[in-house]
Amino acid sequence: MFSCCAVAQWQSAVKTLIQSLVGIFFYKASLMRDDMTKVIIDRPRFGHRDPSRKKGYRKYVQQTGLEQLPQRETMLGRWRGKGRNFNDHLAPLWRFLQSRVGRPWNRVYQEICQHVSLNSVVQKHLLTHVDRMVAIRVEVSEDGVLAWGPDERRQYPLRPGDFYVCPRTGILKRFPRQRGETLLQEIDRGQTKQYRLRDGQWWELRLQKRPASSEDRYDLWLGRPLKQLTDHQLTAAYGAALTAVSSRPLSPRETRELHRRIRKEGLRQAQRKVKR
Repeated sequence: MFSCCAVAQWQSAVKTLIQSLVGIFFYKASLMRDDMTKVIIDRPRFGHRDPSRKKGYRKYVQQTGLEQLPQRETMLGRWRGKGRNFNDHLAPLWRFLQSRVGRPWNRVYQEICQHVSLNSVVQKHLLTHVDRMVAIRVEVSEDGVLAWGPDERRQYPLRPGDFYVCPRTGILKRFPRQRGETLLQEIDRGQTKQYRLRDGQWWELRLQKRPASSEDRYDLWLGRPLKQLTDHQLTAAYGAALTAVSSRPLSPRETRELHRRIRKEGLRQAQRKVKR
């Protein structure tokens, strides 16, 4: 019979061993693949699945005799048209960068360079893909928008889903991806016009200040008589003591134009959120 103390020590030792094995497994799984350049760039030679000799070639040689066989072969020979080419299978590289989000970019780039030989043109091509997938020279513009570019004259705003290096901390980050329709449910165009989304349909509202006399007035958007609505309710609905005097659904063309505005507004809001 084992004592309770011995059983507890044995369970603790087994637990520690399991945690160590799991930690080693995830550590190895998180490392960059040694053959990353081969997976991303190298492509098998064309025709590598084709048999090198036709069926029964050995029997054919034995029956024909060495004197009757061809004595010369062109330099290209049977390899004509079976060269190699670059491959752009970038999904493994994208997954690797995604797993390194939140880490210092210098360490991530150092880990990539450990598996790249600068003497090989094919392997150096991997660094070209890294430069295209990660925005390194990122600056904050005057209006608070994150932008990147080769110089001050050519600056491009970051798009949702892009990898970039934070200009303040040097951390590898990914620009947040947000849908404009879920980000904005309403657009305020001043005191006279607003756009509202209801049941998947965008509407244009014409607004005016609440009149002194609310008798026989009706708010077309809220669907209630104006005399039953307080100024607080109107302010919560429209941002001020306004009432909707007309409403109309937008046409498909107007909706597409409004979606472009929404994407711009959503991009600016996401940029401000990242800046904070």
